[in-house]
Amino acid sequence: MSVIGTSLYAVQYNQKSSKMQEEALQFKYDTTCQILSGII
Repeated sequence: MSVIGTSLYAVQYNQKSSKMQEEALQFKYDTTCQILSGII
């Protein structure tokens, strides 16, 4: 694999993992809101 190909792959991988982290945070936030609204 060329250096350019490797770095492009790394960038795509980083974007994918950060998107997964965003979705996980969103899920946690939604769940927390549901739990809090259930308590109140």
